[in-house]
Parts: sequence; structure tokens; C-alpha cells
Amino acid sequence: MPHGLGHHVVMNMGRNYLGKYHHFVYDNYFSSVKLAEDLLAQNTYCCSTIRGSRKGWPQQLNKANTDKMAPGEIKAMTIGRLLATVFNDKRKVSVLSTNSSPGVSTVTRRVKGGIQHVEIPNSVLNYNNHMFGVDLADQLRSYYAVGRSGVKWWRYILWFVVQVSIVNAWNLYRAAQRPLPSNARGVSHLKFRLDICSALVAGNVSKGKRKVSQGVSTAGLGSSLSSDHQLERLMGRKGACHWCSKIKAKTNKGRTPETPYGCSICKVHLHKELCFASFHKELASAQ
Repeated sequence: MPHGLGHHVVMNMGRNYLGKYHHFVYDNYFSSVKLAEDLLAQNTYCCSTIRGSRKGWPQQLNKANTDKMAPGEIKAMTIGRLLATVFNDKRKVSVLSTNSSPGVSTVTRRVKGGIQHVEIPNSVLNYNNHMFGVDLADQLRSYYAVGRSGVKWWRYILWFVVQVSIVNAWNLYRAAQRPLPSNARGVSHLKFRLDICSALVAGNVSKGKRKVSQGVSTAGLGSSLSSDHQLERLMGRKGACHWCSKIKAKTNKGRTPETPYGCSICKVHLHKELCFASFHKELASAQ
């Protein structure tokens, strides 16, 4: 793959359509100036978003020269027969196209208080009108993120599956509701997610106020503080240290410190030495 994985994938998957004046639309993972030139050489047009760091992208449109663009500002230039465009809308987007003419088109958008008319580059309009599949799914998935970032890869996979499932379920639900009356609107993406949340917590919400003990509870923590209380490695993954949580100790990232160790009798996670001793000393005084 002398020209990279993205170039190889597009040229290989689209080989049966080359030379027939088809139009390819793909996202910035695959795009490059070399790919657009090679497609055009085989009478195939393209339109794609592109990363500003790609080889052959004009220096005049790189990150350093477009960081201070005003909202709605457009910068465009040609690279041979290719059209390179940077448009600062809600966020900055770069588009490389061989099937769009320079210039702008006016589109309407719904905003609070009515309708807004906005001028956008023809290449961006062309990309938006033909953006389907994975790129549209990524856009919908980004609107209402769930979960949180972390260093453990499996968590990202878990939340990705949850997000994709919600987006797919919403699309299937809308498809099942069609055709709608002319004066009716389908369930919005946000409303669908809120309905899912309501269904998940239905019947699982406590209506009464929970009583909070002011001291250290001895329930489930062992009936005696004999020598049977030993520090050991508890089964399962690490957990937040019970004593650190009580004294509100935090790591540099603002989280309660975790440990795989704990008391063999009390079955709560505790750090060695200080946390283990302090917890049992207070527990003994409570008894």
C-alpha cells in the first residue's frame, strides 16, 4: 500500500465503478489529495472531508492559517483540477472536491425563534447532501454522548455499542411510524433517548428519603474486631478505598483512590496500613 490504507480501500472497493463518471463520497479517514487525483485520472469524481495535515493540502489552508477564521468565513483555492475549501460553521470543516464548483449556496436552518438563511460553500452542500452510512451514524452518535472517556479500551467499545444501538433503534422506530400525517412530526432523537431513560428507571426509583447514618455503620462489617480481621486481596476488580472515601481523599484526577486489597471479614476495600488501621479503630470505638 504505497499510498496508504485509505487510498487502497477506496480504489479497491470502487474498482468496478472506475472510468464510468461515478461520484464517490467518503470521510476524512480515507481522503487524500493523491486519492482525488487518481480517481479523477480514471474519470471518477469525489467529494470528501479531509484532514489539514494530509500531504499535498495547501499551506494556506492548514491549521495555523485557519485557526482565526470568523464564524461563517470561507476560504477556498484550487489544486490543479481539485477544489480545496475550509468553512468555519459551528466548527471548522475542510472539504476536497472534484465535483463541485467554487461559490456558495443559500440554505435554511431552524433556529430558536424561526428560520435562518445561511450561505455555505457548494462543496460542503454537496457533501452534506450525499453523506450517508457510517459518517451520518457518527454524526448522530456524537450529539448525545453517554459514558465517559478512559484508558481501558473495553469501556470505549461498550459505550460505542450502546450508542450505535440507540441510533439504530431510533431509525427503526421512525421507519415503523411512516407514513406520518402531513401535520405530524416524528419522535426526535432527544425525545427517543429520554423515553429510553424513563423506561429503564421505571419502577426502580425510591420515593422515600434515605436515612443517612452520621457514624460508621457496623451492619455487615463483622461482629467482632478480633485478629480474624486480616488484610487480603479481595475477589474481583479494584474498588474505591472505604476510608479514603470517608475522609474525601482524591487523586490528581479528582477520583477516590482505588485498591484491590481489603478486610477479610468486613469485605470492604482498604489501603494497607493507615486506611486499614484507621477504619478498624473507628469501627471498634463505634461498637
